[in-house]
Amino acid sequence: MDTIQTVARNATLDDIVELLALQQDVKYDAVVGADRLQSAGGFIQINDATVGDITDDGVDLAPLRFRPTDVFDEGLSAKLGVPRKYLRRMRDEGATDLLDHNVNHWLSQAGQNYLVRAFHTGDAGYVGVARAFLSDQYGVVDHLDALMAALDGINAAGVNVQIDKADLSERNLRVILTSPEIEALAPEFTRNYRSPFNGNTGRDLPVVQAGLEIRNSETGGGAFVIAPRIVVLVCNNGMTRNVDALRKVHLGSKMEATNGPITWSAETQNANVELIRSQTKDAVTSFLSQRYIDSVVETLETQGKVELDKPKDTLERVTSQLRYTDAERDAILDMFIKGGDTRAAGVAQAITAYAQSDDVDPDRAAELEGDAFEALALAARS
Repeated sequence: MDTIQTVARNATLDDIVELLALQQDVKYDAVVGADRLQSAGGFIQINDATVGDITDDGVDLAPLRFRPTDVFDEGLSAKLGVPRKYLRRMRDEGATDLLDHNVNHWLSQAGQNYLVRAFHTGDAGYVGVARAFLSDQYGVVDHLDALMAALDGINAAGVNVQIDKADLSERNLRVILTSPEIEALAPEFTRNYRSPFNGNTGRDLPVVQAGLEIRNSETGGGAFVIAPRIVVLVCNNGMTRNVDALRKVHLGSKMEATNGPITWSAETQNANVELIRSQTKDAVTSFLSQRYIDSVVETLETQGKVELDKPKDTLERVTSQLRYTDAERDAILDMFIKGGDTRAAGVAQAITAYAQSDDVDPDRAAELEGDAFEALALAARS
């Protein structure tokens, strides 16, 4: 295996399951003392974890080497107290000697164990991927286990759903599904909107559909989350209602250092899987219901119809409050103009339309769709 794919956008369920299975085969998780870790040439090494390279003189043993991701570097920064901007600058400018000196100095002072999550094939000379630098109390819930458990929970709830797409990043797995049988009319919310993608209007298709977002983190800073989602069918803009989400934080018991990769116990994995299955069944029952979508539509209709005296000023104020970059504001303004709805509804639609852009990475798309209800409320109050 030459490379390990870590990112996928708009994948099918079959494609994402195949990719996750491939990742599962090359996962390397170890609880290691800081004194066993080393930065060498900008790579991360576990010095007593070796692979053999057969040469004319015999077998040369070399430490496992990993190329750190941004997520791994964030963990280094947080755990070792190295400023993140400084760490990024050293990598970006190729100051590997300085980088090694800084990281190794603070590793030598740490005096504790960490969970290193990585990918490695075990082949000699192969440079793996250092995915995360975590506390030794991190509770692991792998993507493939979480996804299979969630699908089991959906089946147990007996609700018909379709998997629309799956996104995978170095931080999260995100699976989007909808229930074609659970729809509602939202004529007031959609009446002035024109899809920037196909030109269809909300007057012709004033329908929203109930759905769910399943999200899982393997690399820290997250949890297993299942949140309700509303899809505007005229344009497929998605709005995730995180305020109602069910969330399982990844926190586990303290782990002892290991001499090699961890083999996660079936007991631990089964407990995590069963909880996810149960949570998903509850979420499906609660969120994929006519009662729930009708209550959400009432909010959309009430806030969305608010006329904006100065639409552009309101959009700029909302995107500023949500701390969007200048480039994001410009792109959202473009979607706002193309959408043609100068009411509060148009602000939310512009943000979620931009989230569908190919140049928006999966994690940012999830954040943007999660902002939609807050953006709508902010615009309506303006």
